[in-house]
Amino acid sequence: MTVTGVMDDAELSLRRARGADSDRYAQYETTLAELYLTKARELQGHAQYGEARALASEALRLANAANRRAAEHRSGDAATSTAGLAVPKE
Repeated sequence: MTVTGVMDDAELSLRRARGADSDRYAQYETTLAELYLTKARELQGHAQYGEARALASEALRLANAANRRAAEHRSGDAATSTAGLAVPKE
């Protein structure tokens, strides 16, 4: 995959993570993914494609981790919020 393709994938994954509230549940992974992606863009602009691709790949890995972590927390929150609800008896 090209550097641009990896960066596009990382950006998409990061957008999904933010949509899943990763800024709240996976702050470390989200922030690092953003920083790696920014640096990858900078290196790509300086024609350092190998290094840019490596950083973009790491950004993608971190963004995917942020997605998973946010999803785990959100599903845990949903279970917690419904745990106290009374179940009507028939």
